[in-house]
Amino acid sequence: MSTAGQKGINYRTSCTGKALETVNSHQDEAEITMFGANFCPFVQRVWVALEYKKIPYRYVECDPYKKPKELLDLNPKGLVPVIMEYLEEAYSPPNTPGGQHPLILPPLSDPYSRARARLQADQINRTFVPAFYRFLQAQETAKQIQFGKEFLDELEKFATSMDPEGPFFGGKELG
Repeated sequence: MSTAGQKGINYRTSCTGKALETVNSHQDEAEITMFGANFCPFVQRVWVALEYKKIPYRYVECDPYKKPKELLDLNPKGLVPVIMEYLEEAYSPPNTPGGQHPLILPPLSDPYSRARARLQADQINRTFVPAFYRFLQAQETAKQIQFGKEFLDELEKFATSMDPEGPFFGGKELG
């Protein structure tokens, strides 16, 4: 389903396909409730982390322009909380012995690589995602071209900072 949202821009208010299957499998009560808009890259990052680390959670789809009271009671600004580091620390050894929740960041024994990964995530938040959204939301041809070039520039900067062997940012393995 889509709706006319902020400034009359249409956007999807519910997941489809495989994402909907994942949402439907996370409707039971859990220690963690993730409120999210399916198109939000910040929510998607947390969502991928929860799935990758196999952390139980309940998913609640919400329209970012019409936030539910349940979310606003927990988080008055209604913004996606910065929980990636919390998930990494709370659901990794030694807090979860047995390795049932794999690492997202490099191990604690490699502080340089951990710091590098955090700096890259901050760079993505500050430059890459905004450039992507300017391009995605542009309605006029001239703006689409301008913002497309800006997004391509940010994409190229990001790609040059990745490990050339891949497939992950830091190399062959995540974490």
